[in-house]
Amino acid sequence: MKNYWNNLSEYWKDIFIAHVRLEYFMGCHGWFGDMNDGDLDIFEEYKIEFGKPFVRNETGSEIQKVKALKHLSLQMLGLEDITPVEILDLESFQAYSNDIKDVKVLSKMENLKTVDISINNVIDISPLYSCKSLEAIDISANPIPKNQIEKFSKKILVHAFNLGNQEPNINCEFQKEINKRRINYLIHFTPTINLYSILEQGKIMSRAKLEGLDIEQFDVLDYAQFTDTVRYDDKNYINLSISSPNTFLFSKFRERTKNDITINWCVLKIDPKHIYEKGTKFSVTNAASNAAKAIGITGDLEKFKMLFADRINIPHGVRGRIKSEFPTNIQAEVLVKNNIPVDSIIEVCFESQESLAAAKAALYEFDTSKFVVDKEIFSPNRSL
Repeated sequence: MKNYWNNLSEYWKDIFIAHVRLEYFMGCHGWFGDMNDGDLDIFEEYKIEFGKPFVRNETGSEIQKVKALKHLSLQMLGLEDITPVEILDLESFQAYSNDIKDVKVLSKMENLKTVDISINNVIDISPLYSCKSLEAIDISANPIPKNQIEKFSKKILVHAFNLGNQEPNINCEFQKEINKRRINYLIHFTPTINLYSILEQGKIMSRAKLEGLDIEQFDVLDYAQFTDTVRYDDKNYINLSISSPNTFLFSKFRERTKNDITINWCVLKIDPKHIYEKGTKFSVTNAASNAAKAIGITGDLEKFKMLFADRINIPHGVRGRIKSEFPTNIQAEVLVKNNIPVDSIIEVCFESQESLAAAKAALYEFDTSKFVVDKEIFSPNRSL
């Protein structure tokens, strides 16, 4: 157990210890668990149960209890690889809304009764045929061939809706709004020092993904020592804005790092198709604010439209004479789950030829053909 634990990522250690402390995961719950709210991940559940955020600081006895877990609730954790569960003898496995592709690790669990792997990227469920105790499974919204479902025993309750993971109708409605408002890109700003890991990994990753893979990346929030909350407290999301940077925050970041010659800034223009990507959420203002949480942070079409409303019940919530592609509040956010591939980056923008040249020189081993000078994007004019 010691070697197994030492080889786990910090993220998986957090997941397992959170389950251990929520002692009801030591026994099986029946159909897909019994959490207070199906839209909560394990760390939100922990916060509700104990009244404080999760901090690991595990004990030896807690580590030993990991093997006794009978139920896992891994929903909405940004997981791709579930191999770490291989030492468990689970009775119930809930992991909807992740990026899981392979479920072979579940095939050896003789007592596994219920499985929820809906809204993932699983393409082969044949490993689950060998789970002799299986009673119910939800495989909805996965790119699974329908003929695989027929091979399950007729005694097993199978939920299998929207196979192929497509939502053409709602996506079309989102695209209509995007076209109507002439939204050409989403925006993500970052210190240029982070471009190396983005290009090396081939994607922009959420804080949870970075921590799960033990990837070091410069976090300006730590550096700038903000006293107010500016980051959405779910680390599984990447914060983007629409058509322009959140200049309220961007100006603060730039001001507080202006004397550090190692920090330069770039603005990434990103394909707006991520607006209607599975798992994306919308916030009418900074997602970490109480105002945003009071209104709700969700991924439906109506919430997206609300970002452009004439009047929103938040500070600076009156639209006035603003160009159609910009949201009403400068701090409105699009929260994209887990990662964004570099292929979705339309341009990497720099404020001057000097900063562009420096970035190209530092990143000579990568394709920098999308690097451009665009001074206007650093402080765009939102007004009509």
